[in-house]
Amino acid sequence: MKKIYSIILIFVLSLSSDTIFLKNGRKFEGIELERDSLKIKFQINIGSTTVNIDDIDSISKSNDNNLINKWNKSNFLDNYPKKFKYLRDEYFQLQKIKDQYDKDVSDFNQIVTRKKTLEREIENSVYDVEKLKKQYETAEYFQRLNIDKKLNDLYKKINLHQNELSRIEFVINKTFISDASYIDKLMSLDFKITALSENDRQIQFIKLLSDQIDKLMENVSISEIKCEIKNNQVLVNVSVNGIMMKFIVDTGASQVVISEKAAIKAGVKKEKGSSVRISLADGSTADAFLVNLDEVTLGTASEQNVTGIITKNSPGSGIDGLLGYSYLGRFHVNIDNYKKIIRLSKVR
Repeated sequence: MKKIYSIILIFVLSLSSDTIFLKNGRKFEGIELERDSLKIKFQINIGSTTVNIDDIDSISKSNDNNLINKWNKSNFLDNYPKKFKYLRDEYFQLQKIKDQYDKDVSDFNQIVTRKKTLEREIENSVYDVEKLKKQYETAEYFQRLNIDKKLNDLYKKINLHQNELSRIEFVINKTFISDASYIDKLMSLDFKITALSENDRQIQFIKLLSDQIDKLMENVSISEIKCEIKNNQVLVNVSVNGIMMKFIVDTGASQVVISEKAAIKAGVKKEKGSSVRISLADGSTADAFLVNLDEVTLGTASEQNVTGIITKNSPGSGIDGLLGYSYLGRFHVNIDNYKKIIRLSKVR
């Protein structure tokens, strides 16, 4: 039966096949080069590969030229006019920045996943402890000895998990992943391509490069916010925990700063923060409180768990605070003083 199956499969294979579905659930695109009763050799994008016929589930057929054209597009960076080498090099730099950003995000997400796992395990262990305590009350002497051992093991497990959880929470609180450099390079490359002459933009290399940039730009959210320029200061309406306030945009401030009066309106309690000393613009120092702001929103750009500082006084008359780096650093920021617009960009 196995030989008959092989013969039938070879008969239905076409020389113009392009998508090969394997029995292990994987698939790839290729063009059949040669075959025998046991295996088939396919041309693939990076060379060739040989597959046992018994490992193939099915093959989807299409025109070879379409697949070759697709491969040519994927390899367009290897075929470029010399005068556009600078654009090719910048695109490679962009890919490296993006790869590092993706890795940082992936590593951070693994830490967050581990945190959630530990929290569940601690919760389950605490539940088991309470259950054993109830059993202990009605247990006999030797049963209690066994329960004591189980309780000790659970207490040790809880302690270890709590210690690890504390370390993870410290790392999470100190970790800050910014996509600003990636977006800056992406927008710079997009601008340079757009600025090319119409004739240059009709060159195949530029068309394909532009398509790649457009696809990357689709994953970037851009929020535009009207601002007010007053006394060389950029003023914006900011929502802190759902309460609208007037802030000065201060790219030099390391944290979001909010006056004590405004913090009370937003339901932010300084007692839950830690006491700190801060340096003021005139060189003096003042007492303040380092707190966590549940949500800070500018336009449609909303961020949770933003570090903030509560100060006794406001930065100015009618001003509730400063919008600093602990919020702005999460975006690529562009301030257009002429149009009075702030653009906040971020990878979705």
